[in-house]
Amino acid sequence: MKEESGAGECLWEHVPLGEPAPCDRYKHACCFYGRSVYVHGGRENSSLNDFWRYSIERNEWEQLKCTEEKLEGHSVVAYQLVLQGVLYMFGGMMDSAFTQGKCPLWMYEIDAAKWTLYQRQELETKCTSPENRKGHSAVVYGSSMYIYGGYLDLKGPSSEFLAFNFETKTWSLVSSGEHGPKRRHLHSAVVYSTAMYLFGGLNVKDEQNDFWKWNFDSNSWSSVRTSYGPPKTVGHSSIVCRDSMLIFGGSRPSCTPVNNLWKFQFNSQTWKKLAIPQDASHPSKVFHSLIGMGCSFQPEHKHSSLNHLNHRKAEQKETSSKQVPYKLGYFYSQRTNKVSAISDGNELEMKTFTQSLDLPVYSCTLQTCFEDSLTNEVQSILPTEKNLFSPFVEDKAICTAEIVEKDQGIQSQHISSLDMTVPICPDVLLLIGGKPLSNSRKITLWQMKPSNI
Repeated sequence: MKEESGAGECLWEHVPLGEPAPCDRYKHACCFYGRSVYVHGGRENSSLNDFWRYSIERNEWEQLKCTEEKLEGHSVVAYQLVLQGVLYMFGGMMDSAFTQGKCPLWMYEIDAAKWTLYQRQELETKCTSPENRKGHSAVVYGSSMYIYGGYLDLKGPSSEFLAFNFETKTWSLVSSGEHGPKRRHLHSAVVYSTAMYLFGGLNVKDEQNDFWKWNFDSNSWSSVRTSYGPPKTVGHSSIVCRDSMLIFGGSRPSCTPVNNLWKFQFNSQTWKKLAIPQDASHPSKVFHSLIGMGCSFQPEHKHSSLNHLNHRKAEQKETSSKQVPYKLGYFYSQRTNKVSAISDGNELEMKTFTQSLDLPVYSCTLQTCFEDSLTNEVQSILPTEKNLFSPFVEDKAICTAEIVEKDQGIQSQHISSLDMTVPICPDVLLLIGGKPLSNSRKITLWQMKPSNI
């Protein structure tokens, strides 16, 4: 297929940060839940073990209680378990004799601000729970976290495809990789509809640009073959935006990071390279994180299991009378013409793939749920002397309502449109951290509007 050029320039805007703020980093773990972005660990001059929460509304960072482990190349995903938000952090430990006997999975209960280290358990296959690894991918589908590949100390890249069920707290081996992407790390993966899509990475010594699809319905791998697409790359990040997969940045070993933005359209099965100005005012990154906010990045709920759907329905009934419209992310941003110079002489290191997903459901079955709180909600986001952020307010809400949809004979509830005027979450793509590091030492934060994509 011939190359499709972007319709316009995709503009990144630098988001200025106050104090306190985490130091800049790469190979960190990052996810989005509720109204906040969570960032853990990574590497600056050495491995880090700090844990931060970023408030979208206030443009403020807050340091949270953390584990003692210094982690890099790990992953973190978010899931709503019963009535509380939970973060699940996997891998990234510094390899040693001590860590080999330790389960590399932590659970962070957001409301309780509590960390729990999981204990090793036997699988149905009589294998122990997964070994520590770095540079793997982690996604959520239904009520499970799916881990692919990663680099295991002394063993090299892995082709294991593993699942951790949040409800039963058990691991299972999904596939050993004989008919799939083979061994690799520093790749990326996303979930769209009933499939996981995996791209690129490092297979032992060779960079890859192959593209794979795992079908959760048929439990099988298939290669997605196109005549045109991204070059071989590692350390990039991927995210789903509407009906497309976006891939940003990355590099090849001993090469300069790039700021390429690629778009794979699931319906047409075609790649498009989007136009980004090739100058110093736009970031070139490797081992960074992408976080998407707003309706363009909302996860689909069609893939939920029956038990997960029943849980969601019960939760929605209990909370619909007291939840308010989901408002989030009022950014004040300023373009800058300077970005730190690219550092030379640093060897390529492990990438953290992150995914923002399975956000808490803020839905109302009736329009009256909004009426009492609408006036206060609109008033609370108007700019004041102490609040410099410009609110993104749309004419109509497109995120919140309840519809009933049949999917394989199962009725499921998921988010759709509502024909009334309310403030909603803006569509914003965030780029967090990555190499090269900033000269200011503060973590780098860039934003892009999906309307430019």
